[in-house]
Amino acid sequence: MRDMERNKGRVTIPTDVDVVPETLELLKRWGADAIRDCDGTDFPEALKGVGAKVYSTYYTTRKDNAWAKANPDEVQQCYIMTGFYSAADGPLSIPLMQGISDELMAVNTRDDKKRWWEVMDRTAGVPVDGAQWDYDEQSGCVVIPNPIPFHDYAEDEAVAKFGQSPRQYETVVDHIETNEAGKLVGVVTAKTRWTTRNGKAKMEVLEEGKTLLPADLLLIASGFAGCENSVLESFGISRTKQGCAATVGDTHATANPQVFVAGDMRRGPSLVVWAIAEGRAAAREVDAYLLGYSNL
Repeated sequence: MRDMERNKGRVTIPTDVDVVPETLELLKRWGADAIRDCDGTDFPEALKGVGAKVYSTYYTTRKDNAWAKANPDEVQQCYIMTGFYSAADGPLSIPLMQGISDELMAVNTRDDKKRWWEVMDRTAGVPVDGAQWDYDEQSGCVVIPNPIPFHDYAEDEAVAKFGQSPRQYETVVDHIETNEAGKLVGVVTAKTRWTTRNGKAKMEVLEEGKTLLPADLLLIASGFAGCENSVLESFGISRTKQGCAATVGDTHATANPQVFVAGDMRRGPSLVVWAIAEGRAAAREVDAYLLGYSNL
């Protein structure tokens, strides 16, 4: 066996068009028997006759877009996660490509969606069964026909410390416990479930499964339970089924041209990020209303 053959082993080194001399040097020094093309676009001509095996990795997003469109099953895949969407009455639609350019990515509808996609009930922390959702290709949305009202459709760090999630969903305070001196010693909570009566969602408090939580301080944060009718009526604004102020189309303007609404008042109880985004959007509309244009 020649010395060159004895000195060659199963070694693959990467290369590119701008590192040909270094590649030749490493082939000789390491006794490499294979070269890998880094980006799969152009393999250096000077390396085609060196007697080494050639492996190519192709990135269709960099060059051959026509080939990529004709062979979508060969294109690199990327998993994405949507934002959280709160359910109300009726079906819930979750847009998959919001904030993502359709020139860069497209939804993979070729492979088995029920196998590769995961729709999560973020409130309950469990996946939604594949039979309970579908994908509407025309709108680009995952549709859940019968979601649980007010569920959000992420928190592991607190579980390690407390043994369970500190977030308790669909739970209300049933009553408080005090000692003989009238001092708070605990809070009794009860689980709830949502039922639909006469087309309206209603919360039902369950008698079973009540829990006593020891406490010496109780802070009440009632949150947003809908706008007071008297406030809306005083401005001549109607109320939606969800208890929010009705707006004109998809804007923040109301039937009263001098009143704009945003956040919980417009979309109902939601995340703070939505409140921030809504506030900015409403500010632009107010600016345009006052000045005729907006630079916000």
